[in-house]
Amino acid sequence: MPFDVTAEFMPIYEVGTGRLHGFEALARGPKGEHFAELYASAKQANDLAELDRRCLRTALLAATSLSSDYRMFVNVRPSSIAEGRVLSELDHVSMRPEQIVFEIVPFESIKDYPAMLAALTTIRQLGCMFALDGFGTGYSSHIPLTRLPFHYLKVAPCFCDPDDPVISYSLRAMGEMAKGIALRFVVTGIDSEPHLSTALSSGAELVQGFYLGKPSRTPQNTPSSLSMLKRVSD
Repeated sequence: MPFDVTAEFMPIYEVGTGRLHGFEALARGPKGEHFAELYASAKQANDLAELDRRCLRTALLAATSLSSDYRMFVNVRPSSIAEGRVLSELDHVSMRPEQIVFEIVPFESIKDYPAMLAALTTIRQLGCMFALDGFGTGYSSHIPLTRLPFHYLKVAPCFCDPDDPVISYSLRAMGEMAKGIALRFVVTGIDSEPHLSTALSSGAELVQGFYLGKPSRTPQNTPSSLSMLKRVSD
């Protein structure tokens, strides 16, 4: 099944400084389809491996001009890491490995932890980093945190809800846990100032969302969003 994959880049900001930290590469289809739609089509066609390969290569090639000051966050399925597809795709790009953060998506369980750990270790030795994405949803649970070495803990957007006290408490608990195990805590879904305030009260180190900066076809800084973040943080 052929996939015509493009990428958009969502900025990620540092709470403490208001500076741009990097971008998440968001896979898009030829008609603007989001990754969830592409994933559903590929799963139905039993071609998830090919979709993952194309998404990886598209994101990494599009980010080759990225300034060395920033990191690129790229979504990837656990099986693509364990089976070596991520490692082979790194041979096709000129980005410094230290700039790449692979986000383990919550759509798929990790079936072989020893193989996954061995693959992660090899890729980490090159300089790449890893994030557990969508924490609190799907297969993104506490178990991978206890068995695999991550650098970032990234929560699902649904946990940034200023109107639900239970969810807000859960977000703060996640922030405390991330701090306790020395992971950088990333809160997504910042679509309004109340969302941002909720993220800040949870101990977020990094934030992303439409309120701060919308995705674009090329990785670009947005000074107005940086100024906004500094003002709210203060």
